[in-house]
Amino acid sequence: MDLDAFAEHFTTHLPLTCLVYDNRNFGASDGLPRHEIIPSLQMSDIQDAITYAGSLDEVNADKIGIWGSSYSGGHVIQVGAFDRRVKVVLSQCPLISGVENSNRLVRSDLMPQIFALCAAGTISLPLTILSPFITWGPGVWAGVKRVFMVDRASRMKGEKPGVIPVITEDIHGMAALPTADSFKFFGENAKTKAPSWNNEVTIRRSPQPPSTTYSPTHLTPFSQHLHLCRVDLVVWSFSARIIQVYSSNISPQPHSS
Repeated sequence: MDLDAFAEHFTTHLPLTCLVYDNRNFGASDGLPRHEIIPSLQMSDIQDAITYAGSLDEVNADKIGIWGSSYSGGHVIQVGAFDRRVKVVLSQCPLISGVENSNRLVRSDLMPQIFALCAAGTISLPLTILSPFITWGPGVWAGVKRVFMVDRASRMKGEKPGVIPVITEDIHGMAALPTADSFKFFGENAKTKAPSWNNEVTIRRSPQPPSTTYSPTHLTPFSQHLHLCRVDLVVWSFSARIIQVYSSNISPQPHSS
């Protein structure tokens, strides 16, 4: 949402060309199942976009920069770390650590119940969004993996992927982004700018230990700019991990909003 507005601002104020696209399985892009987020595939797609952009006559392949916000803000940090075609990274309110962010979003009073369900392997599919990135002991992680395997087995039988809402108005409800600002942002923008948007995301996650699932903390050896928001309930801008990345960055540029 609003990607075209960002691109218009960049091209209006700077002498550059923008390539804008929807992530696979979302918006105008193809891909099945719909509304499925696999970070490794999305980062690979960024590299494909870099390849395509570099082939265009109006693009200088030696001056490629990548921009991302929130989840994609973490993607561009990691892509910039290992793809040397990237000369500058602009990351807005990035998700730096799946572990830290999920631990902060999940209400602490629900943790004992969630831990017990995961350890027993009896957690129901709508709850699994709370489980993949939390650092638990072997027993709990085994329960989480069993939930993933149930979903994979169901898919193999031709059943629909398990999904949960992205947002919810109920502060006690279950959602991938259970915050009031998320509900306002997606709810309002969906009506005016993305009428085809559906309030759902699949629960699938790669069954890897959460410490290695998503933690784009690698830094690029050149210009990297982090834009942090003063108030962001989903990705807390002043978490220890973001401060660590920000303070060690070669050219950090603060931005308040």
